[in-house]
This record gives sequence, C-alpha cells and structure tokens, in this order.
Amino acid sequence: MSAREEYIKGLRDLADWLEANPAAPLERFDQASMQHSINNHVRDRAEAIRRLDEAAVALGLDCGPLASHGGDARFYGFEVSFGPVRYLAVSIADEQDEDGAR
Repeated sequence: MSAREEYIKGLRDLADWLEANPAAPLERFDQASMQHSINNHVRDRAEAIRRLDEAAVALGLDCGPLASHGGDARFYGFEVSFGPVRYLAVSIADEQDEDGAR
C-alpha cells in the first residue's frame, strides 16, 4: 500500500470510528483541516508554486494567495471544503521572501 493509500485509509477509518463512537467529542461547530505543505517536497518556492498550479488546473480549481489567510501572498495554494472539513494544499514563503512574491 502506498503512503497515499495509507493516508486515505486512515481518513476513512477515522470517519468510521467517529460514526461508531458517538461519545467521542465532536461538536456541531468543530472544523477539521488537512494541510499539505508542498515546501517539504520541493527544491524551492518557484517549483512549489508550479506544482500547485499544475495540480489546481488538473482539479479544475483556482490557485493563488489563500483567502483563508487573508489573501496574504506568502500563503499560496488552493483549498477544497467538504462541509466543516477542509483540504488545503499550500506553499508558505519563508522568512527570506519578505513580500511572498512568486
């Protein structure tokens, strides 16, 4: 099983466990986020942005400064919400890139 398949299985197992265990605290207004920081998997910010742009095009999504981070250009990527659950793919500019420019 690939790492990706293991991760997806873990998410399904979590959902099954929450459904089977109503005593587990999970309130109506709780939110969950899964953040994939692409910076850990690439050489530099330009490559991170290129990969995020390619993924967004393939998924039919908009990619750019994230609204969930106030449109701050340091946080570049895309997000998809499933009710209160959100998937976020992001490149975060490091401290040396003061303006977060591409």
